Amino acid sequence: MFCVFGVSKKKSKAAAEKKVNAMRGELAPKNPAQHKQLVEVMTEELFLKSKPTAVSGELSSPSLVDDFIELANKTGDIRALKGMRRVHKADKKGALQYSKRTKQPIFEWVPLEQNFTQELINEEFF
Repeated sequence: MFCVFGVSKKKSKAAAEKKVNAMRGELAPKNPAQHKQLVEVMTEELFLKSKPTAVSGELSSPSLVDDFIELANKTGDIRALKGMRRVHKADKKGALQYSKRTKQPIFEWVPLEQNFTQELINEEFF
């Protein structure tokens, strides 16, 4: 599976709204205009400082990752776009890790290589 990671202005605005609404005392906004201004300032700060997270759903092929990045760049509301792929997490010795409670394999997201092909996936499992 594949995914696109980045920083979204929409998610940054939601986090800023949450922080502003939690403010109490002297820091709290006194009127709606002040609230809106504070949200805008905090949104920009969060947008520039936040770590990339998943901004797309899971995609089935690497070509869809490129298409998503191309479309997202046109909007301008997302920065630091990077294709990622999901792989089994391995320990230092190379053995696959499993959850102790459910015995299911543990997965992690790693950067998608430019020369990635489906054959690379097949070599990992066989």
